Amino acid sequence: MKEVRKNRGGARRKGRELAIQALYQFDKKETPLPILLSLDWVDEKVPQAASISYFRQLLEGTMKNLEIIDQTIKDFAQKYEFNKVMPIDKAILRFAVYSLFFEKELPAVIIIDEAVELTKLYGGRDAHKFVNGVLDGIRKKLVEQGQRKGSE
Repeated sequence: MKEVRKNRGGARRKGRELAIQALYQFDKKETPLPILLSLDWVDEKVPQAASISYFRQLLEGTMKNLEIIDQTIKDFAQKYEFNKVMPIDKAILRFAVYSLFFEKELPAVIIIDEAVELTKLYGGRDAHKFVNGVLDGIRKKLVEQGQRKGSE
């Protein structure tokens, strides 16, 4: 059943998966952005152009706004030390927070659902609950501030 979910979403889903891998490499190995963007590190067949385009948008946007994204995660994950969050869970949170902030055309519930599904596939045990809680808290704050619609 996980295999079906993994393939859901086409180009955007593949772009998100590549972004997770790149953000993980950045966190674990401090791989520079130009190398991450080159996709030279990808072991599998190079994905379609739409996936690559979305991957680059996510990665560049996340890295450009990393300081505010990380601070936001810290603010909403107060029970957890940020440096102790598993790197894969941190990577998923980072791209999802970027998406909540800057991809206004995507409903927040879709962004959160996708992040939770990816965490179930790649993250630590029960990490999806943590990711869901952090992202939903951020979503509520954005709604309060008028940056997102309440119906999303």
